[in-house]
This record gives sequence, structure tokens and C-alpha cells, in this order.
Amino acid sequence: FIPFRLDTESHAPERGRLTDHIPRDRDALAAFDAYREGYLAFVDGGDPHAALAHLRRACALQPRQALYHKVAALLAIRTGDYAAAERSLARALELGHPDPERVEAFRLWHGRALDLLGRREEALAAYRRVLEAQAVDPGVRAAARRGLRRPYPPRRARRVPIEFAKADVVRP
Repeated sequence: FIPFRLDTESHAPERGRLTDHIPRDRDALAAFDAYREGYLAFVDGGDPHAALAHLRRACALQPRQALYHKVAALLAIRTGDYAAAERSLARALELGHPDPERVEAFRLWHGRALDLLGRREEALAAYRRVLEAQAVDPGVRAAARRGLRRPYPPRRARRVPIEFAKADVVRP
């Protein structure tokens, strides 16, 4: 890529290079590669256990990346490792996110992990906090209301529809 300006019809080096936005931090690059490998293992390989191993590597390389922890948690839920899911979601909540809607999605899934662990009172508290928040995605709000009515069932946990491109689920 050679930057140019249409108005002058000439080279524009002040515009930078197309690759200027690529992280140069080796750990960040390796973590993203691990995330991509997790995606391939899950989507192409149909193997949530292998995908989870890749996401755990991404989390180890970039421990302050909340979205890696969230996807690792979703995979842990999918594979039945609810304790690992709860820990990953607690970490994601601790780290936070610039978008408050994302934080409330973390909290919803944390509540679900708590439900799956049989910690219903803590799960209810998480669902209530989601409903008290100002910035909440409508689907997350509806899911939190459902969570107040009944615990999140393990049969649904086995089919969590993970969407790697959004680091989320298709529908909460």
C-alpha cells in the first residue's frame, strides 16, 4: 500500500502505511493468533475443548484483554467446566470494558456460570445488577429477566452459540 491523495494525485507519505495499526507487541500478536486458532478449532474443527485450550493461551499472553476471558468462559460453559467459566467471567468483570453494554453481558454470563455451579443466590444478585444498569443490550436485559425466573439450565449451556467475530454469543 502506498498512500496517496486524490486532490494532488500524488504520493502522501504523511498518511502513514496500511500496516501502522498492526500491534508490534509479540505477546499481543501471539494472543491474537491463539484466538484465531481457537476460532478455527471451534468453527472448522467443531472441537470446543481444543478451542478452549487456544483461548487459555490467549488469556495467558494477554491477561488484561477482557474479551479473551469472556470467550474462554463461553467455551468453558460449553464444555461443562463451569468453575473455570466463573473465574474467567469474574476476571472479565474485574478488567471491565469501555462499552458498558459489554460489561453487563459479562455480568449476565457470570450469573449463568454461578447458576450452573448451584450458587443461585449469587446468580440472582448478578441478574438484578444487570437489570439495574442503565446501558444494557435489550437481549441481555431479557436474558437477565429469564434468569430471575429460573436457573440457567445445563442443557442450554452445552449449546451456547458462540460468535468469535463479536467475542459474544449469537443470542443471549
